[in-house]
Amino acid sequence: MLRAPVGLSLGDLDTSAEGACRPFAVGREWQKSGRPVNGTTRYAMGLLQTMNSLFRRPAKPAGAVLDFSDSGFTCTGASSWRATWLEVRRITSYKLHRFVVDEIRVDFELQDGVTRVITEECSGFEGLMLELVRRFPTVSGWHGRVAHPAFAPSVSVLFEREN
Repeated sequence: MLRAPVGLSLGDLDTSAEGACRPFAVGREWQKSGRPVNGTTRYAMGLLQTMNSLFRRPAKPAGAVLDFSDSGFTCTGASSWRATWLEVRRITSYKLHRFVVDEIRVDFELQDGVTRVITEECSGFEGLMLELVRRFPTVSGWHGRVAHPAFAPSVSVLFEREN
C-alpha cells in the first residue's frame, strides 16, 4: 500500500513513474488536481527544505596543509603564511562548538601581534602538534585538557614566552 510521508496526503505526491512518489515542488501548482499548494503544505515543505540545508554538508574545499621544519612552520591553502619558532610568543588552544561536534583550534600569537589559527581539520595537524611538544615541553598533554569536557570551550594557554 502506498503511504504518504507524515504531514502530506497521497494527493500531494506525484505517483507517476517519473515522479517516483516524491512531493511536488513548493510554489508550483499540483500537476494532477490543478489546485494550488495550500499554506500548511507550503510551510511544511519550506521547513523540510530549510532542515535539509542545515544538515547537508557542503562539499569540503581543499583544506590547508601544515608543514614544519627546523626554522618554523607553514600553512598553505586559501591564504598561505609562514612563521618561525622564535616568533611564537603564545600558543593557545580551545574548542569551537560546531552543532554536533567540536572543532579544536590552536592560535599562535606572534611577536608582531599577528595571530595565526590552525584547526584539527588541517592536513598535517597531528605532525605539527607532535613537533610542538618536542619544541615547547609545556604543550605536553594539551589534547586531553582541551578535548574534555565535550562542548565546553576549554581554553588553555599551552606556551607563553617570557619577554
